[in-house]
Amino acid sequence: MKKSAALTRPVPREKPAPRRDKYFLRDLHQKIDLYDCKFAYFDEFAEFASHGDREVAEKDCGQRGLPLRRLL
Repeated sequence: MKKSAALTRPVPREKPAPRRDKYFLRDLHQKIDLYDCKFAYFDEFAEFASHGDREVAEKDCGQRGLPLRRLL
């Protein structure tokens, strides 16, 4: 018995709509503040084995925080 293509193909799912309720901006600013605190921690307290490790950590944190800033 041959399976039909409709049964074996994954069903595409729609992306959930972005949340735009009255708390959206407050939560967005809290997340941005969290990443700003992480950058300040890297500058003052974090110890890395090499300068390259520090740059990788800052780049990773920056890539996560950048999309948040684009929403503003």
